[in-house]
Amino acid sequence: MYYYGRAVVCLENIENTCSQEIIDREFSLLHATMGNYYSYMGDVLKAIEEYQMALPIFEKYDRKESQLILYSNVASLYISIENLDQAEVNMLKALNISNEINDSLMIVYVYHDLCELELHRHNYDKAKEYATICHDYFKNHSENGLEFSEIHCILAMIYRADYKDYTKAEFHGKQALEIARNHKSVPHTSNAHLELGKIYIEMEDWQNAKNNILTALSLQDTDPAGVIACHRNLVKIYIHLNEPDQAIAHFNKVNELQNRLSNKEFQSSLSEMEVLYETEKKELRIEALEKEKKLQLWIAAFIILLFLSCTALFFFLWIWSREKHRIIKKMKDLEIIEARMKGEYDERIRLSRDLHDGLGGMLTSVNLKMELMLQNHLSNKDYNEVFHEPNTILKESIIELRRISHHLMPLSLRTNGLKSALNDYCNSFSNVDFNFYGQETRLDSQMEMLIYRLIHELVNNAIKHSGADTIKVQVMQESDYIAIIVSDNGCGFDTEIISEGMGLSNIKERVESRNGRLEILSEIGKGTDINIEFQLN
Repeated sequence: MYYYGRAVVCLENIENTCSQEIIDREFSLLHATMGNYYSYMGDVLKAIEEYQMALPIFEKYDRKESQLILYSNVASLYISIENLDQAEVNMLKALNISNEINDSLMIVYVYHDLCELELHRHNYDKAKEYATICHDYFKNHSENGLEFSEIHCILAMIYRADYKDYTKAEFHGKQALEIARNHKSVPHTSNAHLELGKIYIEMEDWQNAKNNILTALSLQDTDPAGVIACHRNLVKIYIHLNEPDQAIAHFNKVNELQNRLSNKEFQSSLSEMEVLYETEKKELRIEALEKEKKLQLWIAAFIILLFLSCTALFFFLWIWSREKHRIIKKMKDLEIIEARMKGEYDERIRLSRDLHDGLGGMLTSVNLKMELMLQNHLSNKDYNEVFHEPNTILKESIIELRRISHHLMPLSLRTNGLKSALNDYCNSFSNVDFNFYGQETRLDSQMEMLIYRLIHELVNNAIKHSGADTIKVQVMQESDYIAIIVSDNGCGFDTEIISEGMGLSNIKERVESRNGRLEILSEIGKGTDINIEFQLN
């Protein structure tokens, strides 16, 4: 604000020596600069107000390029507060200006921004429409080769994630890779390999997926998010390739990198790189704008310096705001799920307690009274014979009742969590080995119960049917992903013949009810591996 006041004073002092047009232009630029300042301070509405005060002046003197920049800035501010509709309005205004000045390259850049906006909305049909426009332009302009590679990557992602058209997705992924290689761009080459790896994962072509993700990882050196994405996808790949040691190694690498990202010093360096990249793009626009100004060099230099500083700070805060909104949305989604599942969970607890404390207590009381009656009639043989058998049945009923109560809701699961409950259950068998990887966090109650009962049934199946000496249960957990591996060295079975037996149909239905993935790998004489995966978000 100090420098803003100094700039106003300077303009007022030269008011009598410069034309009104020059003065108006410089006041409009100061409003634009104050917009950047308020963006940095986090006052989005005030920043938009300042930009809108500058726009009429630029319109008065028909400064199309300046209007184009401000509409783009306003669109970015609306995106930061999740007002996508207003962001679209300002992008369309920028598009109209680009059409007016017949700047075909800027037109395509605005369509590129609109494509990213629709991807943010998960409106893949509209995103595809805008991406196709960009594709058709860049196809005939080889000087924009890297932008062409980016558009191919976007189209590959759309065909993969929304349309499930893996043929077209693979085509665009390979096109993106070829163009990136021709331009010797390491980041674009890495991104193309990563997208191809995701496509092959969806196609369950695990070997090609592995090769592409490993290549992408070898090229990633400055993008922590890209490195994490590579390791996370490698976890899935190695699980399906039945290489649990490799899966665990990459899973631990994900945790390590995420912990580094939470470090303030590392986060600061990451933000600096992102701000530097965005500042370089802004400098090109500012340079073109400053060529049109005729004010004294010392005023122009001062304004440029202030503008650059505020712009850099704006982008830093925009990145921070976007991440904050993502976290808030995730927390709200979890609250909705928890509220929806609480009723069923509470009913299971109530039923378990009623069986154990109510009916179980009544049967125990009857059993004690029968024991007293038998003790009081020890000498009466006929009496003892009559009551001995029902007394035995009563004892067995009490044991069975408590077993059912525990199965409905294990106490250790309710009080200590999934890891503790599974450890207690597996340790009850001499040939079951349990391992937990990652940092345990409590899941929603329904998910914990589902995972516990799935493992319970899989272990029981292995004990009853496999004849295995060793059964291994492995659980890997991270913030948004959990994987379960139950393996044995038993007799195995033909998965094509026994596809619905041994309770597998029921297990499959329960996994699919939470949008999970189930994979059964078994061969006669070589044991069985059952892999289950859940996305937690």
